[in-house]
Amino acid sequence: MQAVERDRQKLEAIRAAQEQFTPTPAQSAYLSAMFAPGSGIVDAAGQFPEFPSSDVALVDAFSGDPMPSIAENIAAGGIDRYLFAPLQAVGALGDAVYAANPFIASLPKGIATLGAVARAAGKADKKGIKALRAEQIQQDINAFARDPEGFVSPSLEALISKAPPNLQGKQITEWLSANANKGVKPKELEFLGVDEFIANNPNASVREVAEGVSGNQVMVTKDIRYDEGGSPLVSFDTTTVTKNPTDGSDLLKPILDDLNFEIADTFDVYEDNIDEINDSLSWLIDHANEISDTGQVDSVDDIVDLDGVVADYAMAVYKQDPTKVIRANVEGPGRVNLPENSYAVGNKENGFKIFVGGEEISTEAPIFSEAEAQIQLRNALEEGGDYLRIAGEADPLSGTTYKNFIDENLPGGNNYREITFNYENAPDTHQLTHSGLNPSGNYIAHALVRDRKLADGSTSLHVDELQSDLHQKGSRDGYRTQENEDLFKRKMQAKEEQLGEQVDRVKPIIEKYMSSYVPKINVEGNSYLINSAIPFSDATPEGVKKIVQQNIDRFYDNMKNTRGRVRETHFYDFLRFAEDNLGFSIADSDKFDNLLFAIRGANETGEKYLDLAPNYPYKDDWHAMSIKHLVKEAIDEGKDTISVSTSTAIKTRYTDQYEKFYETLYDQKIPSAMKKLANKYGGKFEKGARLDANDTFGKVDPDYMIQGERYYDIDAETLNNLPLTEVNIIRITPDMKQKILEEGLPSFRMGGSVNNFIAPEDINIFA
Repeated sequence: MQAVERDRQKLEAIRAAQEQFTPTPAQSAYLSAMFAPGSGIVDAAGQFPEFPSSDVALVDAFSGDPMPSIAENIAAGGIDRYLFAPLQAVGALGDAVYAANPFIASLPKGIATLGAVARAAGKADKKGIKALRAEQIQQDINAFARDPEGFVSPSLEALISKAPPNLQGKQITEWLSANANKGVKPKELEFLGVDEFIANNPNASVREVAEGVSGNQVMVTKDIRYDEGGSPLVSFDTTTVTKNPTDGSDLLKPILDDLNFEIADTFDVYEDNIDEINDSLSWLIDHANEISDTGQVDSVDDIVDLDGVVADYAMAVYKQDPTKVIRANVEGPGRVNLPENSYAVGNKENGFKIFVGGEEISTEAPIFSEAEAQIQLRNALEEGGDYLRIAGEADPLSGTTYKNFIDENLPGGNNYREITFNYENAPDTHQLTHSGLNPSGNYIAHALVRDRKLADGSTSLHVDELQSDLHQKGSRDGYRTQENEDLFKRKMQAKEEQLGEQVDRVKPIIEKYMSSYVPKINVEGNSYLINSAIPFSDATPEGVKKIVQQNIDRFYDNMKNTRGRVRETHFYDFLRFAEDNLGFSIADSDKFDNLLFAIRGANETGEKYLDLAPNYPYKDDWHAMSIKHLVKEAIDEGKDTISVSTSTAIKTRYTDQYEKFYETLYDQKIPSAMKKLANKYGGKFEKGARLDANDTFGKVDPDYMIQGERYYDIDAETLNNLPLTEVNIIRITPDMKQKILEEGLPSFRMGGSVNNFIAPEDINIFA
């Protein structure tokens, strides 16, 4: 079949050559010269120039390198010896008889000219086949390696364009494993399923494998939500409280207790040594002077209202990081029902907790900023029911979600939108994302962007935030890979075995009490169980014993066959039953603690297994993937640049608890990805550019606060050099735009370039 394919390609090349054989002026002059007297002798001597290509001008018709002589063709062997050398001899013979009879000489001269054309056709035949092969490669790349968004699978491209076409089955797997330097991406192979396809098709060719797995290539699509307005606008009221809204407890009391303990302990330690006491409690004396209106306080003994001073000092300490309660307000069309007792409560030091309808809502990670607390409260309200939906409508909110959080420190610009990058052909879905961003459950990452102006006047698709809830969770909790599946199965099996051992250890305790168990008798003379209803027909010693044994057997069964919180509930139910009815002593009840610890250990392992993030691609380079898609978006929108905020904007917007993470992502990883992309495609990466201050802050209320100062009080120079406006950019040059539009972008890392398309009409034997 391979031989037939080669013959087919040769025939197509010859046919194409025949169809396009239209000599140029230089080629016509060359053919005429071959009939000139003496040309055959010159050719036989190896001094006649080679046949000119189609791009050679008439004046250069004879500027080519000399063709081989008769002797050189004979030495070369093969077709050169048996065809071309004799034809050269015929041409020389034509020159020899030319003087005697020009007409007779024209026949051998014509035959010799055909020899020269044949030599050119031999070369063109090879070029034609090569061009056809390049065309087929490009067609296969477009069909099997390029997705609808224009992104190219580097591994499939490498397989199609660089693997030997005669490889089959397992040889293809081996080639892919050994050729990462040729564009194959091991992280992509994880998702392509080449091994599985070849296992089912052991004799598959390279093209068949590429076609067979093409549907598995990771396809990333975008969802874009625009700030259209019209849907309910969620705002937040934040108040400082001294009473915990969850239980009404006094939030100042722990501070007061600590201060009073310190004062009492100081007096106990130093007894009557007033100098030592004053030295240790200098903070108390200083504060008494700050609030005193009766004169100088030099000693603790001079403080008239000690309790009042301590209480005032406790309030001052509390105000340094007070507990805040954040509640949502909804404005806009329609009525929106918010449940009572829904709020976020906490502070930056201890974190915030979220409550909806009075019940605490667990979050993926601790919350240490008001902005994040607002986001998580909104998410909880959206996910908990129809609280943030327009009354009478079933669809979730349209429009954007997080613009007001960005506007807290970087307002301005225009055309704000929220873009999610989604794993279009994901094998499974998830809900690990900010609420509302991707209801389809195939989210990888998201970007909050808007059009902004740079200080130099150029327009930019600006990225205010770039984040992956999915891969942040995966890096923290792990991924649901086959390796982790197997690992957790072994761990859970070990935990179950440990739990079984603890059940075996309490069995003798249960049997001891059961062997001496005598049911209680009520005033009517019937047997009964404490806190357990039984049928009247079972109110006999034998009937009650039978029920007790059934409870014991059910306990063993529940310890073996139930999991998680359900098993822990069964444990407590049985222990209370046994304490009430079998009369377990405190000492024997305590012996069940190890079983409880085993249950909780198994629960924890099971919960960690359930917490594994789905095994989605771009674990380490989701930011680079996102930047590539955003660059393509900027090109499609005709932007001059793409820009990304530095960590300063993120840290001042949220919290410095994750300072290192923000700095690593926004100041190192993202700029590095931008620089590599710019270098590869001819763009210009610039670090430390600036947003235009007027475009950013000039459209806001003059009382707008920037880092604690009012906007209108900041001078122009300071405003233009605020750390908040510093960005990293890629300038999209014409060359970069053209190259990306023509070649496409690699879906994984940078990949290799795409071969330029060669159309059939470009094949020319004279080229």
